[in-house]
Amino acid sequence: MTVVNDEIIAYEAKALFDKGVALLRQGNHEGEIAVYDDLLEKYGASDVPEVQAQAAGALFNKALALSRQGDEEGEIECYDELVERYGAGGVLGFEELVANALFNKAVTLSQQGNDRTAIAVYDDLLERYGSSDEPGVQVRVAGSLVNKALVLSGQGNDEGAIALYDDLVKRYGASEVPEVQARAAGALFNKALALSQQGDEEGEIECYDELVERYGASDVPGVQEHVAAALFNKAEFLDDEGEIALYDDLVERYGASESPGVQKCVAIALRNKEQRLHSMAMRR
Repeated sequence: MTVVNDEIIAYEAKALFDKGVALLRQGNHEGEIAVYDDLLEKYGASDVPEVQAQAAGALFNKALALSRQGDEEGEIECYDELVERYGAGGVLGFEELVANALFNKAVTLSQQGNDRTAIAVYDDLLERYGSSDEPGVQVRVAGSLVNKALVLSGQGNDEGAIALYDDLVKRYGASEVPEVQARAAGALFNKALALSQQGDEEGEIECYDELVERYGASDVPGVQEHVAAALFNKAEFLDDEGEIALYDDLVERYGASESPGVQKCVAIALRNKEQRLHSMAMRR
């Protein structure tokens, strides 16, 4: 094809994609899906990068539309088609979209109770993109590690879950990408809970301390929630004065936070401090 024809086709494909998005905003999911199908029928086999981008986006959006309609099988089929078309090593520029498709597929499978296949999909994602330096892809790699760990933990495999949390922190503990940083902080917090289940109080406290040391200065709300929860949980292991000191630290750090999760920790810390002070006074 000539450059002019390629540009025309790219324009037409984008117009269809934009029409599908407009129908989504109107709540017309049937119409949205029909437009994406039209786009895929006309241009799905194109090797023009700009057209491929619209076709890949159409497949992903169609999957989301089918999910909203409760058609999980159709949703998964779209993700599979997207990965088959654009997940090959020779097709560049689609790493984040393919990673999103694999991640969403695994989540849907897990929601269906098919944890074994979900883990296989997470493993596929990790094998494909575990060394990626693209922030959007790293978010999905980190999410896959967390979700796989949660599945293993639910199966009673705390050691396997802890190993995955350690892997995540090793990979991304120093990341400045907010979503990745939140996953790493969450991994440390979840590791602490897993160690608690094993009765390892010392290891649990060490995780809380590491979390606060690494991320105590973070301004990412999702990270701050984990730091606040770590301070709160650690306080329960201390004597009266140590417990109150941690509550004061928590309130000083986050008393003005607008994050609901952080506000909850602050409120409970203030209540617990008041109760502890009352208890101390009664013992004198």
